[in-house]
Amino acid sequence: MDTTLILSKTAKGIQEAKTEGGDLHYDAVRLLRLVDGKASVGELRPQFPDLTDARFLKALGALQHKGLVRALGTIAQPADDSVDTPQLDAQIRELEQEVLQTLDFTKLERNLLDAMRAEPPQAAVAAPAPLPDADQPASRAPSAPAISEAEIRTQLTAALRPKVEEELRATLVKTLRPRMEEELRGKLVVALRPALEAEIRSKLTAALKPRVELELRARLNAQLARAAPAPIEARQKQSTHAAAAGASVPPQRLLECMQEAVFQTDPAGKNVYVNPAWTRLTGCSADDAGGRLLAEFFIAEDQRGVAVFLDNIARGGATPPFIEANLARQGDGPSRVEVRAAPLTTISGDIIGVCGTLRDAGAAQERGI
Repeated sequence: MDTTLILSKTAKGIQEAKTEGGDLHYDAVRLLRLVDGKASVGELRPQFPDLTDARFLKALGALQHKGLVRALGTIAQPADDSVDTPQLDAQIRELEQEVLQTLDFTKLERNLLDAMRAEPPQAAVAAPAPLPDADQPASRAPSAPAISEAEIRTQLTAALRPKVEEELRATLVKTLRPRMEEELRGKLVVALRPALEAEIRSKLTAALKPRVELELRARLNAQLARAAPAPIEARQKQSTHAAAAGASVPPQRLLECMQEAVFQTDPAGKNVYVNPAWTRLTGCSADDAGGRLLAEFFIAEDQRGVAVFLDNIARGGATPPFIEANLARQGDGPSRVEVRAAPLTTISGDIIGVCGTLRDAGAAQERGI
């Protein structure tokens, strides 16, 4: 057994050690774990007192056959027999530490990244050195050729490429995800806005039409009562014409004719639509009210209660039919109003906002509503 033979673990050996040896024999796995950097057979052999020379050589041969370790050569024997082999090995290790301390790892990392981006050179794979025969003298053991710099770079590039690609992919996804989500959200809003606005108008019209018809009918009766008596046929014809005119009024016009302030908010509680009665009640124009939170138009003490009331309705939760709160009117003192609201849903049942009315609380109590 040539104890001066120097072994080095290959890149394949490093990967094999991480996978707990794969299909290697137990003795070969133990030997593979101890080969770290460069190690001589003379350093490794004393660490396996339970193995015979034959079993040790068999394990070493299996590692060389699978290309997990490589023989780098032999330790030069001094001419003087007085030189101790362990002392020489210690000097070699000290020399290796001195070389490692002089390396520029920043430059090495840059060279590795440049090598990964370029096409890796085709390096000839050195054949594993044959295991020396135990019966032959140690001086006949062949020495393996030294590994080239190109092969070292190729092996390091192959080992580092998966990790570098994974880090680059994670960085790219982290950078592009917010931009992609923002673009998709913008496209979705632009595509759905016309359909949502049409459905909101339809829902509001269907919900408020009976009340608007009652108010129009009351106005018509009051006008007829103040007018001079007319023949029955004339009054019937006038009533028919009035009913036909009321039925032909556009839905938007119906909301504008209501005495109660009508509002519509999005799920976040921001105003989407208010009718003219809103301006008369709050003193704020429709243009100024658009896009602002409905709760902002109430005094500071009542804003949270109004916001919670609208949020519960938007979430489909249980709420009272109405709440009372003090409206902060511009240029005037606060006014007590009733806030009545209901969820605004799509055909499929999804809640897309809240619609409701504001009424003066004192006037409502006088009417008994």
